[in-house]
Amino acid sequence: CVVQRFSNAIDKANKLEEGDKKILDIMTACEKYGVKFWVMHDAGKGDDKEFTRISNDWIHLVDDLDILQSPSYAFQDGKPAYGLWGMGVNSRDWTPETVSRILDFYQEEGSPYQTYVAGGIPTTWFKNRPEGWTPVYDRLDMLSPWRPLFYNGAPYKQSEIDRMHAEKAYCDERGIDYNPVVAAGASAGNIGLFEGNPNRRRNSIPRDGGYYLWKQVYEVCKMDSKFMYIAMFDEVDEGTAMYKQVETEDGLPVDCRQLSLDEDGYDLPSDWYLQVGRQIQLMLEGTIPLTEEMPIRPERLFILNPVPGDGAEGVEIYPELKWTSASIAHSYKLYLNKDLPVFSEDQLLSDQEDTAYVLNTALEVGATYYWRVDVLTATQTFSGDVWSFTATDATRAGQIEVQKLSVYPLPAGDWLNVRGVEN
Repeated sequence: CVVQRFSNAIDKANKLEEGDKKILDIMTACEKYGVKFWVMHDAGKGDDKEFTRISNDWIHLVDDLDILQSPSYAFQDGKPAYGLWGMGVNSRDWTPETVSRILDFYQEEGSPYQTYVAGGIPTTWFKNRPEGWTPVYDRLDMLSPWRPLFYNGAPYKQSEIDRMHAEKAYCDERGIDYNPVVAAGASAGNIGLFEGNPNRRRNSIPRDGGYYLWKQVYEVCKMDSKFMYIAMFDEVDEGTAMYKQVETEDGLPVDCRQLSLDEDGYDLPSDWYLQVGRQIQLMLEGTIPLTEEMPIRPERLFILNPVPGDGAEGVEIYPELKWTSASIAHSYKLYLNKDLPVFSEDQLLSDQEDTAYVLNTALEVGATYYWRVDVLTATQTFSGDVWSFTATDATRAGQIEVQKLSVYPLPAGDWLNVRGVEN
């Protein structure tokens, strides 16, 4: 359990008091239930007082709150674990010089405030290294890139998986631990509501009942990573929260754009993602075997039974896409995308009441297409499963090439019918 403290708040007396109460409550709970916790500072103002602000807060936590005396505080390599988030991230104002000075404080040998330092860094850190940050990254005990397998949908491109493996290899060569961030989904619509920004998308990356998270986790465990960071435990506003949540839309506050657990068409208990988190821990530590299939299965509110079936091959280039009706549906939204299982309004084919749709534009022969049917009720939209098929030109399939054809006598009519028979 990582407890974040934002550096732009800890120099305000009321915010510091509030943050101290939170961390003491968390420490008590962790001790009661046998859970480990550690502290992370998130970049804030980035001004010339940042070093003093952050170092003084750590001294306060160690000397005044005695957090390192707790049996639940996490240690790594014999040192207390500690995190700095926002190194080289565009939305944060820290500079390499500021962070280098902070690291001098935390990495001073023999100091009572020395720590094992984990750094939160951008998703693109490996391919597009922020200028001046490489020497800083190489000083860290752990690199934690922000959600490397999150944004383009699952299944992931092999190039993305390869990049993550290359990142881990880079860390291994330098004796740095690798800790990729994964997340259950994303929805910033509620933040947009209060910011007056209607363009922030609601349910921009659907959770799919836990499957979306599990696919990321599987790839991380598959590369034999010892570490993984699930973000976040309680960040409801961005739709990433893992703790107990409202089960159905009826339980949400009025005029709220947050998500309930039935958003993607699943009937889930409020603690579902805590249950999924438990399975993740078991797989990461090797208690259960590595598996691409999530060990616990969410219950669907509806099953649409697609035609063509998921993974179908040899589908004609003008197919009829069909699905069974859902009793809760008022209408359906049909999405289709080539090569990627990612959908936006640009991939919307139809908004309709029928359960079938015939494409009037030819598909590309040999290409893989992904499609999804969302179920719309009077008040809610449920995201459907993602299916795929491969297109084939059925007008050419099974044709027989005729080398020579002689007809005698000439047919009496205007038409000559030729029927091919395969041997």
